[in-house]
Amino acid sequence: MKKLALLPVLVALAACRQTPTHVHIDPALATIVPPDTKILMGARLDKLRETEIYRKYFATAKFAPLDEFEKRTGLNARKDLWELLVASNGKDALILGRGRFSEGELEPRLQAEGAERFSYRGRNLYGNEQGAVTFLNMSTWIVGPTAAVKRLLDEQNSGKLGIPSDMQRLVEAIPYQSQFWAAYGGGGVDFGFQQGSALGNANRMIRSIQSGTFSANLNGGIDLKAAGLCDTDQNAKQVHDALKALVGIGRLSTPADQPALLKVWDAIIVVQDQQSVRMQAMIPMALIDKFVPLLTR
Repeated sequence: MKKLALLPVLVALAACRQTPTHVHIDPALATIVPPDTKILMGARLDKLRETEIYRKYFATAKFAPLDEFEKRTGLNARKDLWELLVASNGKDALILGRGRFSEGELEPRLQAEGAERFSYRGRNLYGNEQGAVTFLNMSTWIVGPTAAVKRLLDEQNSGKLGIPSDMQRLVEAIPYQSQFWAAYGGGGVDFGFQQGSALGNANRMIRSIQSGTFSANLNGGIDLKAAGLCDTDQNAKQVHDALKALVGIGRLSTPADQPALLKVWDAIIVVQDQQSVRMQAMIPMALIDKFVPLLTR
């Protein structure tokens, strides 16, 4: 009888252990992330397609970059892709993807678009000296600068690939339900804004951010979260004030006949706590139904 009484407790504990606590990355992609990665961005496209927002507004919408991607690769991004992972060291960026495709079917399309086939370490690469795509298996591919793709292939069996430990800690802070997310581990990324311009201080502010995360959950609305850790309290205040200013500018530029957009700006909350800056916005589906038609119009 005592054993039977303990059964519900054991079941509950097992369920707790199995409940995901942070965003999931397909192991086939996580294990090929370059070791010098400073920026990691993910898109869980299979989960995105399950959301009401996608079904209502994006399932059949025209999007020029996506259409161009499908034309050049032959991949149907709306059906064939499951997950994308972008890994950057601040200079080069690789796109790692999983989906349903056949290299034999895609090769003619790639070559028709001007891609040449060449071999490296026993694998076929399609592209040129600047950029290339290669297929690791029937569901995993890599695309990016040719030199970066070759470096990844050089290290594939070295045991060095995989998400760096500092980046993994950031990933573990991203909510499980996020369809889009990003983690930044520092490294002095420069967005190239000209010094002395209106955005000239952006480079310095970005370099002051030591680490950060972003996530977007589109289940039943839009739940955005972002957090950054700066090197000093003063720099954190500058980042906080800049974000607040952008929200204020957006609110002031909203046309008077579009009050729904005002509610979107009002939903954005920015908070500073010493060296930490956090931003959050929770936009319900009812409000999205009002402002998305305004944006598309």
